[in-house]
Amino acid sequence: MRGESAMNEFVSPDDASLASSTVNAVMAGRFESAVDGILSSSGSKSFDHAFSAAVANRWPEAEPDALAWWTTIAHSENSTVGLFNLGGGLCAVGELELGAAALELAAAEGDIDALFMLGECELWMGRTEHGREHLRQVVALGGDHMRSAAGVLGFSLFDTDGRTDEEVIDLMTLAGAEELEFPVNLATLFEQVGRRPEALAILEREMSNGNDRAPIVLGNILSEDPNGHAEAEAAYRVGIELGDAYSAFNLSMLLDDQGRNEDSRRWLQYAADHGDEKAQSRLAESAIRFDESSENDVR
Repeated sequence: MRGESAMNEFVSPDDASLASSTVNAVMAGRFESAVDGILSSSGSKSFDHAFSAAVANRWPEAEPDALAWWTTIAHSENSTVGLFNLGGGLCAVGELELGAAALELAAAEGDIDALFMLGECELWMGRTEHGREHLRQVVALGGDHMRSAAGVLGFSLFDTDGRTDEEVIDLMTLAGAEELEFPVNLATLFEQVGRRPEALAILEREMSNGNDRAPIVLGNILSEDPNGHAEAEAAYRVGIELGDAYSAFNLSMLLDDQGRNEDSRRWLQYAADHGDEKAQSRLAESAIRFDESSENDVR
C-alpha cells in the first residue's frame, strides 16, 4: 500500500453519504469513477473517517491490516496509484475478482506494483497461467519486485507442476532471501533432486540468520538419518526458540520414537498450547483413550 491516511472523528452527512455511495460504486465495478471521486475528496479528514467507517461496515470481519489498505486510496499520488491501492484493498478483504480487475486497470497504466500483485492474486484465484505470465513480465522488467516475482513464480512451477528443471532453479535462486520462505523453498527443491549438501547449507545459513521457516525443514531432513537425530533435535529446538510451534510437535514425535516419553509429552503439550492443530488433535485422542481405559478398569 502507498500513501498516508488522515482521520478525524467529525463526519459530515454529505461525506457519510459520499463514502457509502463510493463503496457501492466499487462493488459495482466502477473503479475509475470511484477512485476519481475519492481523490477529489482527499483533503477532507471528514471523508477519510467516513470512508474508513463505510469500508469497515461493508467488511466487518476484515482484519485491521486489510482495512488499512483503504485509508491510503484518498492519499494516492494519482489515479493509477489509487487503483493499485483499491485493488490491494479489495484483495485484502477477499474480493479477489474485483481486486484483480482494479489491479489490471492500474497495470495497464504501467504500474509495476499492480502487475506484481495482479500475478499473485491470479495465482490465488486459480488463474494459474495468467498469473504466471504477469509474474514473468515483472521478472523481465527488473526493478523492485523482480526477486519477489521470481520467487513466487518459481515456487508455483515447483509446487503446483512438480517442476525441478533449470528454469525453476534459476528463478528460485534469483529470488534469494527476498522473502523468508524463498531460500527454504529452494532448499526443499534441492533436497528433492538429491542435492542434499546444498539444501543443508542453505537451511543452516538461514537458521543462523534467524529465519524461523528454516529449522523445521532442516530438522525434518536430518531426522531421516538415524545418525542425524541429535542434530535434528537441535534444529527443532532452535525453531521453538524462534516461535515455531510446528517444530515443537516434530520434536515431540522424534523424542517419542526414541522412547523419551516424558519429554515427548511435554513438547506435545507445548505445541498444542501454541496453536499446533495436530498436537491438539493428538492430545484429544490420547485423552479419549485414557477415559475409555479408565472406564474398562471400573469393577
